[in-house]
Amino acid sequence: MSSGTSASPPGGRSGGVGLPAGLPDDVGAAIIQHTRYCAPDEACGLLGVDGDGSVVIAYCLPNVHSQRRRRFTVDPAGHYRAMRHAEAHGWSIGGSFHSHPGGPAIPSPTDIAGAFDPTWWYVIAGPLPRPEVRVYRIVAGVVTEVPTGVIAAARRPGAVMAGSTP
Repeated sequence: MSSGTSASPPGGRSGGVGLPAGLPDDVGAAIIQHTRYCAPDEACGLLGVDGDGSVVIAYCLPNVHSQRRRRFTVDPAGHYRAMRHAEAHGWSIGGSFHSHPGGPAIPSPTDIAGAFDPTWWYVIAGPLPRPEVRVYRIVAGVVTEVPTGVIAAARRPGAVMAGSTP
């Protein structure tokens, strides 16, 4: 789902990895690790959010799409397990993430067309070897990059749970 459009990276952190300030460090790190693990295929997963909509956990799940190098589909069984886990902790599924192994971390036309929930966080990591992670809201086909700090869950550390491996 890589797009041919280039974008400048957000303010980076040590190690050459760009993470938005409002995304908990361990959640961002889990997304990047899952991206590296799945390469050259697209990585994917879901994001758990608390009652305020702050990201608290990344569910790193298998990509079951038949064209995993260019597209992603979250494993349905993993989706169900993530939903059950989130609900057991008083959270909900409030976003998804995936990688663009060969392109920039910006939504492709396919990403935009598949963004059905305007309240979700859409997180994209890309490309390796020094990935950046960027966060978006997509509402009725309109993409808005979320400024750093907006999805602040900094009031407590974010939890990370890896799901099934691909």
